[in-house]
Amino acid sequence: MESLEKILNDGVETKNILQKYSEFSSVKKGYKIPNIVHMTFCSRRLPITILNVINKNKQVCKNCIFKFYDDEECETMIKTHFSARIFNAYSSINPNLGAMKADFFRYCILYLMGGIYIDIKSSINVPVFKLIQKNDTCILDIPHRDKEYWRKKAPTYEQWLLIFAPQHLYLHTMICQMVGYIEFKYIPQIFGKQNITMKQQILHVTGPDAFTKAVHSSIHQANKSHRNINYELYFKLNWELNYRQMYKINNKTHYSEVKGSLYK
Repeated sequence: MESLEKILNDGVETKNILQKYSEFSSVKKGYKIPNIVHMTFCSRRLPITILNVINKNKQVCKNCIFKFYDDEECETMIKTHFSARIFNAYSSINPNLGAMKADFFRYCILYLMGGIYIDIKSSINVPVFKLIQKNDTCILDIPHRDKEYWRKKAPTYEQWLLIFAPQHLYLHTMICQMVGYIEFKYIPQIFGKQNITMKQQILHVTGPDAFTKAVHSSIHQANKSHRNINYELYFKLNWELNYRQMYKINNKTHYSEVKGSLYK
């Protein structure tokens, strides 16, 4: 069986990605980051509170194109524009773990098209192109130590919002890393904790802890190619919204309540 190191070093294979990119992009003149805002959920059946957030974001960012993808569209995008190996990894995620699949999708869509990815319950409070500079290829949050107890020694980049130019090295590394983890059926461990929850596992396979590892690995391979801003000054992750209602009205279960394995 291949070693994990061998799998991680295989790289990302995409299908005619340079030609495909021109079909989608809407690049604000002179900018490397396209003015596209990507969002996803399992379906378009959303509570009014979430629809209000999306509509407000559209009003704030009138010069951006907003693209929404349901589960079927996410699957089609990855199957059409990425290698069979990447699609097989995506298809190997436990189908009840929509958040994990959404993690996978966000890295792929940004690698393919670039733009802004935002969770649908999150607010944009200023026009994003007042923040994005012409030479930016990636903007990340400031690293956080306070979101999970283990991050006190290893601060983590959030990824409920991501801002990227297409084909960025950080995304390439992250996709390779995820594919390797999934093929290996990797179950992460947290120092000092014997049993970790489903949510904590996802954080380390496709979520912010995994993403932070990919960023550091990329910087080690090449050079830093991002700029940091404090997301909390310009965006808001609306924890107060009853976002679990999104799952309930679609007969789905929030990933933190799913039992079983990360993988099929």
